[in-house]
Amino acid sequence: MNIYYVYAYLRDKDSQTAKAGTPYYIGKGKHRRAFEPHDTIPLPSDKSLIVFLEKKLTNVGSLALERRMIRWYGRQDLGTGILRNRTDGGDGTSLPGASNGMYGKTHSDEVKKMLSKLQKGKKASDDTRKKMSSARTGMKRSDETKQKIGNAHRGKIMSEESRAKMKSAWNDERRAKHIERTKRMNEDRKLKSDAK
Repeated sequence: MNIYYVYAYLRDKDSQTAKAGTPYYIGKGKHRRAFEPHDTIPLPSDKSLIVFLEKKLTNVGSLALERRMIRWYGRQDLGTGILRNRTDGGDGTSLPGASNGMYGKTHSDEVKKMLSKLQKGKKASDDTRKKMSSARTGMKRSDETKQKIGNAHRGKIMSEESRAKMKSAWNDERRAKHIERTKRMNEDRKLKSDAK
């Protein structure tokens, strides 16, 4: 599938290493990878400094172009160039199908419990929550997906504990917002039907 791209992070000012506008990192990804934090490479604060060198690539094509661009600009750590990349590229982990080490496998119950334990109690920062929200904004669920969600929840009975938690979260302010939003939606529907 041609869903991969190669991107660069550009310098916003001159440095001892290179001039403003030159790349300090070359990467390969898909979806929102170019805008997600990396372990040791800072994201440009100005998003216009994230440029896509080429889009609509296959996984293999994107890995090859990433390698070529890193070789072209060279790596700081090896003394061969201006990039902060720590590898020669082409070693991405987004391998599809049988190429992926977990293809056709599942984690053992023990590993699932361990992973679950690691995530329990962790709360995403406000910034992360905003990013997750904006990534989903505008996405629409298909009728098939809506049907699957409905079928999965149909017939389930909520525990008293769950009901109590939901009731306590439903405070006066939240209730008032919900009522106001419902009124506006009904008014919009009425205006649309009157216009027809």
